[in-house]
Amino acid sequence: MNKISFIFLFFFILVFAVNCGGGSSGGDNNNDTGNSTISSLDDIPDVTSIVNGGGSSASLSALMKAVSGTPPKLADIDEDNADTYFWNGLIADINTNGATAEDAEAFWDGEGACRMAQEVGYSFQNISQNGTSLCYMKNAPQAASGTVVETGSEYLEGGDVSTMFNQGSETRIIKVEVTDMPKPEDMGEGMEDMNEEIFIQVYGTASTEGSAGYAVDLWFCHEEATPDSIEQIRVTEATNTITQTNINTGWGNYTSSFTGILTTDSEGSVSYDPNEEQSVVYTFEDPYWGSHKAKVTVDGSQMTTLGWNTYSSGGMSNEHKNYTVSSYTGSSLLDLRFTQAGFAVAWEDGEFSDTFQGAVEYNDTFYDQNNENELYNLVEDFDFSSEDFFTGTVGVSDSVLETLSEYSCSVTPDIVISMDMADTGMMAVSEECEQIWSDMNFCDSESIQQAREAIFEVDYGPPAK
Repeated sequence: MNKISFIFLFFFILVFAVNCGGGSSGGDNNNDTGNSTISSLDDIPDVTSIVNGGGSSASLSALMKAVSGTPPKLADIDEDNADTYFWNGLIADINTNGATAEDAEAFWDGEGACRMAQEVGYSFQNISQNGTSLCYMKNAPQAASGTVVETGSEYLEGGDVSTMFNQGSETRIIKVEVTDMPKPEDMGEGMEDMNEEIFIQVYGTASTEGSAGYAVDLWFCHEEATPDSIEQIRVTEATNTITQTNINTGWGNYTSSFTGILTTDSEGSVSYDPNEEQSVVYTFEDPYWGSHKAKVTVDGSQMTTLGWNTYSSGGMSNEHKNYTVSSYTGSSLLDLRFTQAGFAVAWEDGEFSDTFQGAVEYNDTFYDQNNENELYNLVEDFDFSSEDFFTGTVGVSDSVLETLSEYSCSVTPDIVISMDMADTGMMAVSEECEQIWSDMNFCDSESIQQAREAIFEVDYGPPAK
């Protein structure tokens, strides 16, 4: 593996995930479902189940024989145990006894392995957050208490709030007035009042959007006339395809687009097809942190990740690109374990630049370098210039952000629901839905940065004064 002559800069992406987005009104109390396999949000599977460990290829099954021990869950990796899993204790040794030239190669091997996991962690952090709004929408109407129908009960089956997301023949809009919304502890200053109004438009089967399958828009309003966040969900029955699109300008500019393939079993239960490809692309930009773009594709028990990060530091422009192919086990994001991976990296740090490749596999207690497996062969000759993902720009386009202006915070709803987040029923929903990762920045702890600086001293000499 080539030596790495750069310092990565990654950032924590905080997107408060109670997101839900809409359009024009209309509605009736006709809740016929037509021929749609999915006729309500209740039928849509949780996005975390795109990781299902199914559809393993023969080659990956053979590769698994080289792995020993039980890898950690990705969700359990943090800055306290990263040294153990990726450097086998080298960080602590360097910080105690100092760095030597012989430590450099092992350090950079660990750096590459850690970045492989962290990049995927960031990506899946956002996938998980994308699914949080859907979790709230599916579970809040079923809560024991905390939701009250203020007006429009005639549009609900028997006045039952749990039917408010059922697709009927006509389009209708639901307004949810959210109160006592808790502020995340790590949000910092600003937006002390987290209460909001959420508009949900369920497209009827007579509409263009709803005629193809289940379709819903959600948008979130605070004090502005235009929402700061929208979400669109479309199910196309003819192709068994589901897409979820999110645009959020609450903290920086964030967009994501998820595409999955659904399958229905003999009992009518809908899930993501383990033999089909599922993928998500997201972008994030902020004046302080820079811009980041990633794509994660899950195909059976193989995962492919593309990442592109640009930022400025010390007046210099910096860029980092990565390509990772990994194998894993697990049936959801919460029990996802990486067994091995191959990765390619291209970077620019001011006047310096380099590319390198590597591969790791879990070996009893840590991810050990092994460039002899097939995953390394998949990344060894990867050409970043030939991949469409790395063309154009990294940031969020103005045309995407303009979509927010298509939605209004003053639209007249057909149904008005009040939702008290301090109610015990809604607190139970929150506990279930907020199972998201909030800190995948485990490669940049203070101790790791200290060791990294020591390695730069022995590997490349003191920094220029």
